[in-house]
Amino acid sequence: MAFISNRIAAHIVVFTLSFSVLSAHAFGSHGDSSQAGSVIPLKDAAVNEASMAELLAGTGVTISNPSYSAVMIGPWYNRYMNQEQAGQFSGFSFLLGGGFDEGVILSTGKVTNVLGPNSAANKSTAFSSSAVQDSDLGDNVFDPVKFSFTVIPDNEILVIDFVFGSEEYSEYVGAPFNDLARIFVGDQNCAFTPAGDEVRVNNIHAAQLPSRHHGYDYPNNNDGISNTGIYLDNSSASPSFNTEMDGYTRRLSCRVAVMTGMPVNVVVSIADIADAKYDSWVFFRADSIRSESAIDFGDAPDSYGTLSASSGAAHTIVEGVRIGDVEGALGLTGDDDGFVDGIDNSAGQASDDSDNALVDVPKVLSASNSYNVSLNATSLNGKSSAVIGWVDFDLDGKFQTDEASAVVTVADGSYETPITLNWNVGGSGADVAANGTTYLRLRIANEGLSAATSTGLLASGEVEDYRVVISDGQAPVLNRIERLSPLDEVTAADSVTFRVVFSEAVNNVDAADFTVSAGVLSSVTSFVGMANQTAFDLRVSDLGNFDGVVSVGLAATNDIADAEGVVITETNIASVQTYTIDNTAPATPIFSQISEDTGVAGDFVTADSRLVFSGSADSGTNVSVYIDGDLAGVAVVDSENDQTTGRWNFDFTGSDLTNGSHNITVLATDAVGNASVESSPVAIFIDTLPPATPRITTISDDLGASANDGITT
Repeated sequence: MAFISNRIAAHIVVFTLSFSVLSAHAFGSHGDSSQAGSVIPLKDAAVNEASMAELLAGTGVTISNPSYSAVMIGPWYNRYMNQEQAGQFSGFSFLLGGGFDEGVILSTGKVTNVLGPNSAANKSTAFSSSAVQDSDLGDNVFDPVKFSFTVIPDNEILVIDFVFGSEEYSEYVGAPFNDLARIFVGDQNCAFTPAGDEVRVNNIHAAQLPSRHHGYDYPNNNDGISNTGIYLDNSSASPSFNTEMDGYTRRLSCRVAVMTGMPVNVVVSIADIADAKYDSWVFFRADSIRSESAIDFGDAPDSYGTLSASSGAAHTIVEGVRIGDVEGALGLTGDDDGFVDGIDNSAGQASDDSDNALVDVPKVLSASNSYNVSLNATSLNGKSSAVIGWVDFDLDGKFQTDEASAVVTVADGSYETPITLNWNVGGSGADVAANGTTYLRLRIANEGLSAATSTGLLASGEVEDYRVVISDGQAPVLNRIERLSPLDEVTAADSVTFRVVFSEAVNNVDAADFTVSAGVLSSVTSFVGMANQTAFDLRVSDLGNFDGVVSVGLAATNDIADAEGVVITETNIASVQTYTIDNTAPATPIFSQISEDTGVAGDFVTADSRLVFSGSADSGTNVSVYIDGDLAGVAVVDSENDQTTGRWNFDFTGSDLTNGSHNITVLATDAVGNASVESSPVAIFIDTLPPATPRITTISDDLGASANDGITT
């Protein structure tokens, strides 16, 4: 126990130093005291095991059977479980970052002692005086506390976000007092740094440690493990953060494979090591126990290689390799296919994923020969990483090798380090369109990235996709209005569709932006060709009773603007097409004669079985000829010699009509399909049979022997 007495002596020295510092910095020097959260311990009636479990439950999980265990305290005749080593916290985003405002807290001392200011370097609450052996936390353990529960995950990876902090910092780094936190999912501990080191004091600390205690070999970094990129120091004479902790980690995540739909026991825990002094804490973010896929996909349209079926850009998620800031975000989230659910629900907006590398995406200036994007990158898993970006500068719906940025290397140990990606465009670089909306892809990984790998699976890192504006600095112009459906100018359709084409991609386009000369503008639909929304289809309906010209134009009050927000002002449209609506039926045609009308003219009785039918009708119409109710054919009015005579002829001489009576009717149809009333039937009679040969059967005055012998005097 010699080290115990020595540690007490050392504490006295440290306490004296801290006290002298306090006298000089008594007013708000320990971080901003206006930034203070609250902690409610389990002993308070407002907190219980169920409320703690409910607070932790996030998406894709069901949590049940919460259970708490800690040190037994009280006199020998009335022992009870300590209720001060667990609780709930809130209002901590000032300390732990956006999105980490509330959650569950465990401590080897009192959870409430975490509150600032940092008034002592040795805050301690010792509940146990002897070490215990713990199946989860190991030997020589003091003041252990555990919170366990059952989780049924919906997906293949279980994630828990947490932060570890301690009063052991920094004077006892390298000493035996190596307090630790562990998170068991089943029988697997997943509380590790991104580099794979266990979460405990000696593994996570500043690179520069204080001077060693007199006669002791600590603090030290003899093991060579520090994980400085995830450590925040608060042990100086003027602490930076309004918390009692002398040091704590940035947000970490336990990420472990589980079986979908199968219950698994989770135990979150913390303990003092080697003695019960100097408190440590572990925070678990509210809603952070979640299940998700092991893979991160992008969310640009699939022509860029997004979905798993297209061998899209994908990354196996590992902690500590990412782009963007953790502040205010959930961090890396998994996706099993692309677009989160395999469907581009954002209609090409690249907003299906939880991206946070860029808040504002810089425009591509088409007149410039360069483009750059600045972001933060993290590489903390014991390896360096590479970052590359791609921009579809030519709007062809693909990322090509000449559209890749130069590679930026992110050194191991980098935490949200600013980097800039650079592109050469135009000239010797990628061709760039004059204007429009396109897409940017960003990827980070330890290995495997090159200009040719805008798609495909990588073993670490993440991918983020964004929409990007290519700007020419000009206001948009409505270039043309053209007929789309039907294509013919003259029509009897009860609805027509125009296509309006702008000089560049525009937004805020709706029916209120246009005028119509007739009918109702019933729909405005964007026609997305590759990445550009430069064309819109306008459907004009309710034209069934209209005759005349239909046109569309820009309303004076339109608010159509390009991606930069520049409103369209040009109304002198270069090309405008209109429709002429013709809903008037032609007059009923007249069937007036047949060829070879032998005998009495105009009686429609003839001995010719092969006829030409003729009559009159409105010029420009087609006449359908029906014989006995069956369509025999169609005659074109004014088809002879290109003269406007109003006459039609239908040649039916290729077929024989049978002898007898036939009813002929005719119907006229104009060029747009309007049909006349069918004419009344006209009967024609075909008689091709000669009469019987005549005979002389009697003569007058047939005298003689016989009255019928044909002999007479």
